[in-house]
Amino acid sequence: MLVVGGGHSAATVIRELTRLSGSQVTWAVRKSANEPYDRIKDDPLPERDSLLIEANSLAKSTRLRFCPNAIVDAVERTNGEILVILNVGGTREIVQVDRVIATTGFRPDMNLARELQVQTCWATEGAYNLSALLLREAGGNCLEAPVAGVEVLAHPEPGFFTLGIKSYGRRSDFLIRTGQKQVQTVLDSFQQKQV
Repeated sequence: MLVVGGGHSAATVIRELTRLSGSQVTWAVRKSANEPYDRIKDDPLPERDSLLIEANSLAKSTRLRFCPNAIVDAVERTNGEILVILNVGGTREIVQVDRVIATTGFRPDMNLARELQVQTCWATEGAYNLSALLLREAGGNCLEAPVAGVEVLAHPEPGFFTLGIKSYGRRSDFLIRTGQKQVQTVLDSFQQKQV
């Protein structure tokens, strides 16, 4: 099996796969480091810290093959097997696997707003003003995300807001409680206008 990706979802998949007996796992990440994760000092989420400790330990163990500085160049299905051409630190190699698990994030579907006047961040594809605010103040820690006011969530299109995970675009530090706060902020602003 090949797992591609270096986020917390990849760490969770790696942890679970290595608990299965007989699984041969290759883990490819773009980051060029011996450990896939930098731990957060005094992490307020002990389960996250535990996950990162275990994933870093697994990356050094013989229970899987950890490939830092890796890029997937090509994927081909042949006779029921999957051949993956990996570029690992500039060296191309073929890895033969039965499954590829891609934990590489996603892109928001922008079709809903295609004909509207919206501002999206070129880097994250999230709401532009929110992306700028998060870049300035959150530093990638989901627990320190600032509460965005209605003006940050709005677009030039009258009455149009990007809320929830779509507002973060391709960022991986979104929390459901953040989306709930966003919805409440917009609803509160409409109620204040009606009073």
